[in-house]
Amino acid sequence: PAPHQGAPPEPSARTRLAPRAALSAHGLHRRSAIMATGWSTPLEGAPGGHALLLAAALLLLLVVVLPCAVCAVLVASPGLYLRLLQHISPFRHKSDGTKVAVVPCVHFPWGNVHAIRSDFQSYRMAALETMQRNNQACVLFRFFRPFLLVAGPKHAKHVSSAEISIRKSERNLGKSLPLWGLLFGESLFMVGPAQWKRQHKIISHAFGSAHTRGFFPRVLEEVLQMMEGLGRATAQLQQRQQHPEEGAGHVDGADAFVVAVLQQGDARLAPASSAVDDEDERGSGGEPVVVTTPLTHVPLTTIIYDVPASSSSTNGGPDMSTGTDGGEGAVLEMDLQELFKALALRVITSVAIGTPETQSSTSSQLQQFGIHSPQYMAEVVDMIRMAGRPRYLSTWWDVIPTAEVRSVHARVRKLHAVGGALVEEKRGELRAAAADGGASQDDGAGRRASPTLLHVLSAACDAEAGALSTHEVVSNVLGFVAAGVDTTSSTLTHVAAALAQHQRVQRKLREEIDASGIFASARAQPGTRRRQRRRAAPDDEGDDAAANKEDAGKRGPQLAGDELLERIDSLKYLSQVLREAMRLSPAIIGTPTRVLTEDSVVSDFICPKGSQVRLDSVVGHLDPSVWGEDAQQFRPERFDSAEGSIKVEHLDYKFLTFGAGVRPCIGRHLSVMEMKTALVMLLHRYEVVPMKGHDITTALEMPLYKVATGTRLGLRPRR
Repeated sequence: PAPHQGAPPEPSARTRLAPRAALSAHGLHRRSAIMATGWSTPLEGAPGGHALLLAAALLLLLVVVLPCAVCAVLVASPGLYLRLLQHISPFRHKSDGTKVAVVPCVHFPWGNVHAIRSDFQSYRMAALETMQRNNQACVLFRFFRPFLLVAGPKHAKHVSSAEISIRKSERNLGKSLPLWGLLFGESLFMVGPAQWKRQHKIISHAFGSAHTRGFFPRVLEEVLQMMEGLGRATAQLQQRQQHPEEGAGHVDGADAFVVAVLQQGDARLAPASSAVDDEDERGSGGEPVVVTTPLTHVPLTTIIYDVPASSSSTNGGPDMSTGTDGGEGAVLEMDLQELFKALALRVITSVAIGTPETQSSTSSQLQQFGIHSPQYMAEVVDMIRMAGRPRYLSTWWDVIPTAEVRSVHARVRKLHAVGGALVEEKRGELRAAAADGGASQDDGAGRRASPTLLHVLSAACDAEAGALSTHEVVSNVLGFVAAGVDTTSSTLTHVAAALAQHQRVQRKLREEIDASGIFASARAQPGTRRRQRRRAAPDDEGDDAAANKEDAGKRGPQLAGDELLERIDSLKYLSQVLREAMRLSPAIIGTPTRVLTEDSVVSDFICPKGSQVRLDSVVGHLDPSVWGEDAQQFRPERFDSAEGSIKVEHLDYKFLTFGAGVRPCIGRHLSVMEMKTALVMLLHRYEVVPMKGHDITTALEMPLYKVATGTRLGLRPRR
């Protein structure tokens, strides 16, 4: 039928979809607008929308763009960065109120840290010039943290006085080196003034300069064992060069440790011509080969040395055993720092807790933890060196308990557990000995045992302050290891390097040692014995060679005990050489920082509360106003008027290697005794010579100032 006339026409499908499409188009446009503006405004063009956009842009400019631009300008303009640091520095001269100058070698954002690490010698000279213009003071910035560095007798006397060091300052070594704080935070050189006064009062009863002499037998024993083993190992290497067809041979267990040290120092026998007799001469050595050696007590299994050159007419090479090239025979070339590190570790192990051969019941405690005393001390030294790595310098290093953090904490707990067990056992022995009427202990061979640091600190007691706690004893033993291994080995290496570069000084020092009566007056004594054997059995060359090897390791002193110590102590020129080396190259670049607890006037400078003040030895020791115009030259005679004693004091607050005032280094007497003994025994057997093609350089490995790792020196056996 026809559609109803009055009904509206039915819309088509296209007509029905039009409004919906229009609505969808509107929604798409709205969403696009929102996405374009980044704001969820109810309506496009709502009031305040443009203001919000402007605010966001300004915020972005202030938070990101402007700081980046400022940083870029400061990086590109060190002078502008220096003026900024000078402006924020809080230190002023008392006389006129002007700011103390900042050391000019700065790099944003590190302050002076970058210059110190990348080019320490340039920093040292810049700091010296700044001090000379600013009344022996300058400001060092570690990032944006300022430190006042002072030197010179006047300033050193006030900073190291009881007024500043005890009553108006604290120490923050635990914050600067957090892992040190975890290891030995309660040791004498780490604690603040209140704890220091109590501990010092207790320890001083048993650890003065006179008590240190009781450690001399242990020091001497370790030095002689190292030197004798070095002589035997050198003779064995020389024998292998002469008879390579005999193979590597076997290394006795007693010398295995020495051989491992030679391997660690990349030791090699070089011809005499490789040594530099003229300070201006430079050259290169031979090519090394590797010879495998069966060792039973050490993990390292190779000795590196040069291939011997034949003396036949076919190649005209020198004979190193007879010195036909004009030299004195083969030269042992190596990184001497490794030798001195091993020596210092052995000495501090024996002095601190004893060696396995001299321990009685203490070894049983170590065995319960599956270690012996050298391993225990090696673990301590490894932890100490870890503390200087950048990741452990932050106070937040252990906030996130990673596997590494848990491992470090577990190692520290084990070290303290072992140390605590040793302390408790030692105190039990002391109580038992007191109950028996003070019966003396022996070393297992019927001899009276020399004391150890563990014994001394465990027994130390004061009527008012009482005794040290177990944790304090352990912290101080570990602290002595931290203060005594790397510092002593670095100083010995500096001395050896200085002697190699100044042969006149070395000859004069050796003449003093030879004339001292410490050793047999006839240095040809081993040769005399060989002539006697030749007369008795002229054809027995094998016995003579064996005797030569034995003599190489047995050139010990003819004196012993207190008499030997007194004779070593009396070597005046040795004291001068040691002082001069420590003046030019102090193992630690400065004394621990004092953090002021109140506004103070430190010598000639106004310092607010919280300021950090430090005596700087590595710069102050070069000041020509104190040490003369030749302050940068190695001249031991400048100490000629000083007392040639084993006690190296502050010398009127000029010599700051061991600190000064009320809190000097308590282990300085032990360190000097060890270094003097080692140098006497070394120079009696060897001449220290520079090697061709190897420059002697220094480096800073915070906080140590040392001869650069890998610097090679030569030891030429004396005839």
